[in-house]
Amino acid sequence: MAIKDNEKFQNPGLLAKTQMKDAGVEFTAQDAMDKEFKMSSLLQTARNKVESAKLNRSRQESQWFKNTQAFKGIDTSKFRNSEETDVYLRTTAVKTRAAYSQIIEALLSDGRFPVEVTHTEVPFGISEYAHLSSEMAEIPDVEIEEEENQAGIGFAGDGQDLIPGATFADLEEGNAFLGGLEEELTKEDGTTPLAAGPSRDGSPQIALAKTAARALDKIIQDHLTASKARTVLRKSIFECCLLGTGVVKGPFNVDKKLPRWVTDKETGKRTYEPVEITAPMFDSTSIWNLFIDPNANVQEDAEWMAERHRMTPAQVFELKERPHFKASEIDLLVADGGNYVEDSYEAQIRGNQTGSEVHSLYEVIEFWGYMPVSELKDYGLKIPEDAGDMVQVNMWYSGSRVLRVVVNPFLPQRLPYFIFPYEQRPYEIHGVGVPEAMEDSQKMINGFARLAVDNLALAGNVMMAVDDSALVHGQSDDIYPGKIWHIVSGTNAAQAIQDIKFPNTAPENLQMMREFRQQADEATGIPSIAHGQTGVSGFGRTSSGMSMLLQNASLNIKTVIRNLDDHLFKPMGQATSQWEMQFSARQYPEIVGDLEIKATGSQSLQQKEVRSQRLQTFLQISANPALAPLIKFPTVLKELAVSMDMDPAEILNNPEEQQIYAALMGQQNMQQPQQAGGPVGPDGAPLPTDPGFTGNDAGAGNPAGVGGGIPSELAQ
Repeated sequence: MAIKDNEKFQNPGLLAKTQMKDAGVEFTAQDAMDKEFKMSSLLQTARNKVESAKLNRSRQESQWFKNTQAFKGIDTSKFRNSEETDVYLRTTAVKTRAAYSQIIEALLSDGRFPVEVTHTEVPFGISEYAHLSSEMAEIPDVEIEEEENQAGIGFAGDGQDLIPGATFADLEEGNAFLGGLEEELTKEDGTTPLAAGPSRDGSPQIALAKTAARALDKIIQDHLTASKARTVLRKSIFECCLLGTGVVKGPFNVDKKLPRWVTDKETGKRTYEPVEITAPMFDSTSIWNLFIDPNANVQEDAEWMAERHRMTPAQVFELKERPHFKASEIDLLVADGGNYVEDSYEAQIRGNQTGSEVHSLYEVIEFWGYMPVSELKDYGLKIPEDAGDMVQVNMWYSGSRVLRVVVNPFLPQRLPYFIFPYEQRPYEIHGVGVPEAMEDSQKMINGFARLAVDNLALAGNVMMAVDDSALVHGQSDDIYPGKIWHIVSGTNAAQAIQDIKFPNTAPENLQMMREFRQQADEATGIPSIAHGQTGVSGFGRTSSGMSMLLQNASLNIKTVIRNLDDHLFKPMGQATSQWEMQFSARQYPEIVGDLEIKATGSQSLQQKEVRSQRLQTFLQISANPALAPLIKFPTVLKELAVSMDMDPAEILNNPEEQQIYAALMGQQNMQQPQQAGGPVGPDGAPLPTDPGFTGNDAGAGNPAGVGGGIPSELAQ
């Protein structure tokens, strides 16, 4: 039975049933009941968890709704019931955008993701330093019993003594002290010109642990850039500023195609042969759609998280293309029809009304967390032997259909969500956003602005008091220039018509509005000068005063960025590093090592020029010959290159190249006297006939020496 294309979305259930029938799949009512009965235990556990999270966060949802309305300029409460105007000064929107702009400028302005890979103080599995060795060290042939070998410590005279700076990894066979750099630094014959430990005789050395750390850092930066992590960050950070909490999801595996053109050597014809690689991917998840274990005060304590997806029929069908999704269950789900139910806030948040098209959508829940092993036996999962009674799983379900159940594939296992607050709320996982911090101030700003407008509406127009008994009967009450009033004989015209001036209290109201605007500055930590307010007076009129004001204004943003460092960038960098170790170790063997992830968001607020200037100043100090032997110039040059956003591997020589260039420069220095001054004495010593030689009579008394430019007649 064929189905027309235009019926696909009009009747997705009909499409699913037809596809199953064409595939020879028949489902009876009893089969469906048995299937639902099997899944009820697992589904009930997941549903109970999600429902408990929904009930627990109802207060937070109310606050998020008010924050969103305040940003849009929609008033949810009145300052007083007698307000005539509905003026709304969008100070909340200005402050929120200012906070967002300052954070983005501090973190992403230099084109580098704010994480850095460093080695630990005592590296494991790789030597901290290696130096050039003139000959390979030979280990004496000592017969060692197997029992003594198993201890891994050795004994005196075994030829495996540790030199200062080496690690126990250096006792392993071959070039194990090189760690992940063994393949790169080992020659074809299996030997290496390097020996473990730092140089003790002034010969060139290489920081192995730091080199491995920078290799991983370079790979992580490349993958984060390719995965468009900056775009994801912008979305999540904006929601963090608005609602107080942001969420980033990932990293997940995604197959990417890199464009590549290959030229045939014989025909010269070019063909398009893209290369498919596995890369990490991140996504921005709205806090509205993420339900968190209500027993968790911090993310590390959360046993589970669940994300709510709002999918069209086409998106549900696309799930069949992903690994481990059950195509038959997806077909049955679409055959059942849409099951999406909007929450009360959704229509107002999205700016549209609930329509009939919503009933054709599907609510799909993505669950990550611990589940009882007893409820997973019916799904054919390979449970780890050391799992115990609970195991971490990833489960997708919609309605009464379980679409996918797999054991958490990440090693080590983790929940793939990073939750970070704008301003930490004590003992809660959700944070405080800019609109919530200035909620009362915004209400007062609007209230006094409306008072001023209502007062000016009365004080800005003249009111008249008319004595009807003093006027001729039947006259019009209209007032216009040149109007003639008919007064009753014997009455006072000045008393017949009088003007009434309503008191103007707008200046006092506007003054109160400015006071509460200042209170908003203090509540949010974002002063008005930070987002372009003019007319600064007093202390801020001088350049030094303005500099101090701006410096103090950045303190609150520094606190926010430290929150992002602790709750987002460091765990996100660690997860990316673990992903690289799990999925990219074969492609990049040099990233293996004892490495540590550091978040550099707060350091990004400091200008790199400061560090660069300090290093240059240090180099000037090191020009003193007495201090030169004490300084590791290659290390200083590497750090100077890093501070100037340059790759040290591209502009600095490795230890072997250093020796080659040093030898070449030495040969050039020895040849310079012959090229410049003609013949020289033994060992390059000057001859007595050379200009300026102190033993030359012709040059005696002449500071310039012979031929020094003094005329002969003056020399006589």
